[in-house]
Amino acid sequence: MAETARVDLLDRRLLAALDRNARSSVSALARAVGEGRDRVEYRYRRLVELGVVRGTSAVINPYRLGLTVYKTYLKLENRRTRIVEFLRFLQAHPRVYWIAECDGRWDFIFSVFATSPFEFYRVQNEVLSNFGDLVLSFDVFTLVNLWLYRRSYLGAASDEGVLIGGMPEFNRLGDLEYQLLKALAEDARSATTHLAELLSTTPTIISNRIGKLEQGGIIGGYRVDLDLAKLGMTMFKAQLYLRQYRDEDVQKLRSFCAHHPRITYFIEQLGDCKLEVELEVASYDEYVSIIRELRSRHCGLIRNIETNLIAHEEYHWSPRGIRLYAENHAT
Repeated sequence: MAETARVDLLDRRLLAALDRNARSSVSALARAVGEGRDRVEYRYRRLVELGVVRGTSAVINPYRLGLTVYKTYLKLENRRTRIVEFLRFLQAHPRVYWIAECDGRWDFIFSVFATSPFEFYRVQNEVLSNFGDLVLSFDVFTLVNLWLYRRSYLGAASDEGVLIGGMPEFNRLGDLEYQLLKALAEDARSATTHLAELLSTTPTIISNRIGKLEQGGIIGGYRVDLDLAKLGMTMFKAQLYLRQYRDEDVQKLRSFCAHHPRITYFIEQLGDCKLEVELEVASYDEYVSIIRELRSRHCGLIRNIETNLIAHEEYHWSPRGIRLYAENHAT
């Protein structure tokens, strides 16, 4: 387990401000935490050097680009060399969106961007055909909606979250927009002047294009990537199996999750497990306490809960194959 970093109240307030908007300027962060610009800049660099802040990313909604997210959950044989090969294969695949190594019912989860069930089938079959000797069992879920909530345990006010999902729709983007999405997905804090130089254009054009991507819901926000272990935190995914499916009961549960300081994701999906929540907690005992509260408050909705500890995860917020899709749909 990673060594816990020493962070104080100012560090936590700075992390909360970054969690609200990781693209905020140093001056805006200084105003948010009530400290001088130089001190905030120093603290940010220190958090990066300590490994607490691993990076920042634009949160991109692939559904606004005509894509759907399909998730595959796998139980694997305990063959570490092959598992490392499997992980490297997923990391290099241009359609893989999210990878998680787990402890619990499942050993790995990976999410794929696809334009259709047919395309997903081909991608998944590519994975399974290369590693069929490793896979004991698997299940598939189609993401419908995902709400990403602020980490209010850091001190930020809770809100209704950033939505990823909805009805897939194809928004025509130019080459500049695709390059801009890629750059912001890799580093949300890149200065406008740097982006303009990188993409051979002007800062004014960059600012205008970012504004349009935000207004169109393609960019939903800017997220800081934290090493939770360095903060003494652990991530869990709880799969909720339901006893009934009334929308009003699901909405009550989602409202509860949106305002719970430890719940960071609420997921609606197709499959026998219709709902999932993800939590960042200080201990397994805290996780169990929250799950008991969920069961107690929503016993009429929740039939069973299965737990997966997320030992390691990584995102590729920018769909690395979307330009091919755009070219195929050009008229």
